[in-house]
Amino acid sequence: MTALIWDEGMSVGIEVIDNDHKQIIAILAKLTSVKHGKADTQEIEAIFFELSTCISEHFAIEEALLEQAEYSDIVAHKESHQAFIDNLPKLKQQWLTHDNLATSESITMFLYQWIIHHILIEDLDYVSSLEKFHADGEPLKLNDKPKNSAVDTNNSVLAKVSSAFAKKVKLSQRVLITTLIPVLTVLLLCSFILLDNYQRYKNITLAIGLNNIIEQVNDVSHSLQAERGLSSGLASSDYQKFSQQLIEQRLVTDQAISDIHYLLEHEIDPEIKRNIQGYLDDSRHDFEPLIEHRQKVDNRNVSFTKNYQVYTQLIEQLLSVSEHLIHVNMDSKLINDISAINSILLFKEYMGQVRAQGMSTVMAQSDNIYSNIAISLLVGKQLNALRVFHYSASNEQKLFCADYCDAIINQQLLAQGFAHIVQEHSVEERREHWFDFMSIEINNLKRVTDELIQMFNVKVHQKSQQLEYNCYILTAVITLFLLITSLFSMMLNCSIISPIKQITHALNCLAKGQYNIHFKESVVIDDISAIKIAYEKLRRKLLQVNIFQATVEQQKSEIDIESLNKLILNI
Repeated sequence: MTALIWDEGMSVGIEVIDNDHKQIIAILAKLTSVKHGKADTQEIEAIFFELSTCISEHFAIEEALLEQAEYSDIVAHKESHQAFIDNLPKLKQQWLTHDNLATSESITMFLYQWIIHHILIEDLDYVSSLEKFHADGEPLKLNDKPKNSAVDTNNSVLAKVSSAFAKKVKLSQRVLITTLIPVLTVLLLCSFILLDNYQRYKNITLAIGLNNIIEQVNDVSHSLQAERGLSSGLASSDYQKFSQQLIEQRLVTDQAISDIHYLLEHEIDPEIKRNIQGYLDDSRHDFEPLIEHRQKVDNRNVSFTKNYQVYTQLIEQLLSVSEHLIHVNMDSKLINDISAINSILLFKEYMGQVRAQGMSTVMAQSDNIYSNIAISLLVGKQLNALRVFHYSASNEQKLFCADYCDAIINQQLLAQGFAHIVQEHSVEERREHWFDFMSIEINNLKRVTDELIQMFNVKVHQKSQQLEYNCYILTAVITLFLLITSLFSMMLNCSIISPIKQITHALNCLAKGQYNIHFKESVVIDDISAIKIAYEKLRRKLLQVNIFQATVEQQKSEIDIESLNKLILNI
């Protein structure tokens, strides 16, 4: 029988263990060289003693190393060692008792099979535990150092984390996680974008509600300003023309007040309502004195100053509603647009107050309107309102406002108009002409505010449509991304996980001696295909060896039968 030869593929990577294995194989080679039927008993006993001693020392070293590494299967390993040691005397006795070719070959074959199983199965199973123990910082004793290990010994943090991750998570789960991480990251980013888009859309919706309120405030304040001017004229004279106009204007004012109350109570956003809640609670009470005041004006029981104060206070409270709107949490550019509109509303209100004050001032002999301190103060407030407008207004708003928002032009126009009325008209005619002159300017400003409000309305509606469109586009992109990712995940599963499972199954069958599983040649050459090709080469080699071995066994059997027949014939 041919002796077993050491192969480097049998190395476990620990020098002292490999040396023991080589020595054991060398001792077994001595048994192979013994001549059958003529063996010296002392020679056989010496070989078995040497084998027993070497194996006992080898087992002691192995068990010491395994105890250091706290090997989990050490008990079964020790039991296997002890069982073999106990079997050696039986093998020696069998050899000595039946000194023939069949017995010696049977014992030698058993020992060869044992050493191969011991090295390739038992010892290689515990090598990974020893190397892990060594990698964790505990040095191997007995001067043993791992060498030529098939395991990656990279001790970097990334390698350790990757190794721990691989132990805890299956390959299919790792592929799934690798796919899910970018998906979840993209979804998270998209969620932030959608939330931001929704917040901006909500702000735009608030802006639309704010614009409706400002529009109503503009209408009510303009109507009250006209009513104040007419009431001031009626309170400071007996001119009956103002009486009829005042009655008509009151109807317009009442309708405007009713409209804004309905809007504020039923059609505004809760966040806007919170910012003007104080006004909502007092708004109805604020307008109740107006009815009583109108009766006093009709009965000539109110002075010019009192009439002026009542209307002015009411209009200021009304304008405070739009001023509070800039505190709503929304886009700063939109807040600036609203602030610019409010500035022009204030400017127009001061112009209305100038009209009311001028109803009495125009009766004086002086043709300089700024000789009236109250009017001079109002003009100063107008200048401040225009400064706020130019600070907060957009270029489009400034361009449209143009001359109406120019302080110098307005001052000159006011002074020239007042002087012209005083110089060209009689005292009885001055109030009517002054009222008409100022009403034209205030109506022009009303058209300016209306247009500014309309511009703002168009702007916010366009932004609202754009944000809504962006939301649809983003939703469509996310949906498409999820579909593509799902398809890609299924492709990964079909192209990686399933083939690996097939190869694993085939290798397990190959280890059991089943050579019937084979893979067709792949058109695409990749890592998976390379593994399949390597498996197929291995399968064919093992199948070839198996066929050759079966042929040799058959020939050997035929030779033994022929020899036996010849022996029988000779007898």
